[in-house]
Amino acid sequence: MVIAGGHSGLGLLAMKMLFLRGYKTFLLISRSGKPTHKDKVANELWIYLNNCQITIKNIKCDVGNFKMLQNVLNQYNNST
Repeated sequence: MVIAGGHSGLGLLAMKMLFLRGYKTFLLISRSGKPTHKDKVANELWIYLNNCQITIKNIKCDVGNFKMLQNVLNQYNNST
């Protein structure tokens, strides 16, 4: 499952909801490409999700740049 803005609190909450519905592999796309949780809730969600038996791939990508996004998605599709 691909989640843009996946390192934000809202993105992490969406990932938790999808995990609880059976999804096990996540591609988190964000401008930084890494978690930068500045608030307690987002940090707790990140810790919870990393302790679940799921695969999380962190990707640096500006989704406003169509070419960059297309390259990332093509790369991901070719690796699965």
